[in-house]
Amino acid sequence: MMKSRKVILLSIFCGSLSHAANASESVNCNYVDSSAINSSDGFSCSYTSDVADVSRSMKSRVLSPNGLPTSLLLHNKGGYVAWMMVEYYTPNRDGTYQYHYNRTSNISVLGFAEVKLPKDAERVRVQAQLNTSAFWQPIRDIFISAPNASDNIWTRNKSGHEVENIMQWDVWGTTFHSAYSLVQPQHTEKNNIKLKEWATPGVPGDLYVYKNPYNKKIEVFKLRGDSGKYFPINSHSDANWEYVYLRQWGESGVVGDIYIYKNPYTKTSDLLKLRGNPNAYFPTDGVSNENWISLGQY
Repeated sequence: MMKSRKVILLSIFCGSLSHAANASESVNCNYVDSSAINSSDGFSCSYTSDVADVSRSMKSRVLSPNGLPTSLLLHNKGGYVAWMMVEYYTPNRDGTYQYHYNRTSNISVLGFAEVKLPKDAERVRVQAQLNTSAFWQPIRDIFISAPNASDNIWTRNKSGHEVENIMQWDVWGTTFHSAYSLVQPQHTEKNNIKLKEWATPGVPGDLYVYKNPYNKKIEVFKLRGDSGKYFPINSHSDANWEYVYLRQWGESGVVGDIYIYKNPYTKTSDLLKLRGNPNAYFPTDGVSNENWISLGQY
């Protein structure tokens, strides 16, 4: 049995694929045995963490880079049965943290598993294991990962709106020679949450920020050709750079348009990409929300 603590029960939100963790009822992680936690049919539980638990954990680290929820996928391409275990924390209103555990059901060859995380999930730990059927080592780790926001770079779009981030690990090989890789999921695009600066290598379509010393403005360019070529200094496009018009609050726009905000609170020029209502107020703290994706404060 896991060590008992005073807890408040809270149900968790798991994946919807056929191999997603089973969340049919709310379970306190402290009062279940190992056979339930390691069930091949999938299992999920949670408990309210005390201060000591949080202080022993790594520094707070939110997985989402843009205020969207994140789905974690495991694709089994190996010659074995695999599964995924996910642990993470979410903050409670009273200052405590909720610990969550998800164990997917077993994944056969070419199968997928999914665990959905809320937008405020932090200190995420992902572990993939396989069944060897060997009595001396029946279970082996394929990988253990503690991903952060810089790893979370792929976003699924629907009708022009970004709806969720997706992280996918592919696993392959044999039971005692397994391998894995973090890959781009199908039907996703790389999110442009960090603008590059001049001379940083890029590919056509990447966005760059330019602090123009001639007109004292913050400008954005989309790469067309050679990222080593100088930016135009007259707020125009050329063969290598496409000048991106920056809208002001109150201007009509469509999802994906970039706005500039002279932030009176931070004394910065904030760049924001529209993903919702263009009439919604800009965030003042440089953090993305449901309507705006923060591209940095300059």
